[in-house]
Amino acid sequence: MPPILRTAVLAPGYQRIISVRETAAAACRDKPRAKDLAMALGLDAVPAKIERVRSRAKRLAERGWITRHQSVEFSILTA
Repeated sequence: MPPILRTAVLAPGYQRIISVRETAAAACRDKPRAKDLAMALGLDAVPAKIERVRSRAKRLAERGWITRHQSVEFSILTA
């Protein structure tokens, strides 16, 4: 199962999303949207950047690294 693996096996863009999600989870922001993730990554809140983050987050969710909620919110998997 992927969460057992270290995030070092992921490409840098995916590692940053995981890192932001872990930080947001620690700060009690349970389910940020792709726009929130993009802004936390220091990206402009423009549709192209947001969609890029959403696409990567969806791939992480499909592979079991994070959880996807209501198609637009993402959270870290809990053991």
